[in-house]
Amino acid sequence: MSVEVQVVERVLNANDRCDQCGSQAYFAVFLEAGELYFCRHHYFKNETALKEVATDIIDQSAELHHRQETGAYPDSLDQS
Repeated sequence: MSVEVQVVERVLNANDRCDQCGSQAYFAVFLEAGELYFCRHHYFKNETALKEVATDIIDQSAELHHRQETGAYPDSLDQS
């Protein structure tokens, strides 16, 4: 019996909030026990410890620069 594995690319959006302060999350940290979401400030405050225990990290902080330069979200982000 064969098992098909699907890889789904996760895109963070405005509904994803920092677990520490509630700001929009630009980092998702995947751990053995679950997921944590962070704004840029709190991710970098905890970066060393998070990298030691994370199984995967999504970094979409480049979107901050895009929004500052253009005032808009790229088409790839669903803000609904």
